[in-house]
Amino acid sequence: ERAMERIAKGDRGAGDDLTRGGLALNEAIQEVRRISHDLRPSVLDDLGLLPALNSLLDEFSARTGIRVERETNIADRRMPEQIEITLYRGVQESLTNIERHADASLIRLHAWCDDDGVRLTLEDNGCGFETGKRLRDGGRTARGIGLTTMRERVELLGGSFMLRSE
Repeated sequence: ERAMERIAKGDRGAGDDLTRGGLALNEAIQEVRRISHDLRPSVLDDLGLLPALNSLLDEFSARTGIRVERETNIADRRMPEQIEITLYRGVQESLTNIERHADASLIRLHAWCDDDGVRLTLEDNGCGFETGKRLRDGGRTARGIGLTTMRERVELLGGSFMLRSE
C-alpha cells in the first residue's frame, strides 16, 4: 500500500518499498511451507510413521543437543493414516514441551505394535511438572492446549492417553 501511494505521487522510492515487501512476502511463504511440512511431513505419507518419527527426532536432537534413544518394532508396519498422524503430532507436541520446559538431556521413545494395537511412550529425564497445575498469567488462569489436544486426538480414535510426571 505504501508503494502504491508513493507511485501515485510519482515518488521514485516506491521501488524500495516494493523490494522490501517482496522480501517480506517471500519469508512469509517460506514460513507457511515450513509450518505445513511440520503439520504433515511428506515422509509420513511416503514411508510411514517410524521414518517420520526418526526424522523428527534426529532434527530435534541436532537442534537441541538432547540425546534420543529409540526402542521400537514398527519399522515395517503401516497403520491407518489417522493413527499415524495422531501419533506423529503427539510426539511433535511432546518434543516442543520438553524443549521449552523440561531441561532434559535424554529422551526415550518406545513404540510397539501388536494385535492389541499400538503403544507409544515418550519419556525424558527432565525436571517434571505438576500435571494438574494451572499457570497464572496476569491474574487470569491460563493453560496450554497441547496436552488437552493430544488427549482428545488419541481418545477420538478409541485410544487412551496417560500423562505421568515425577
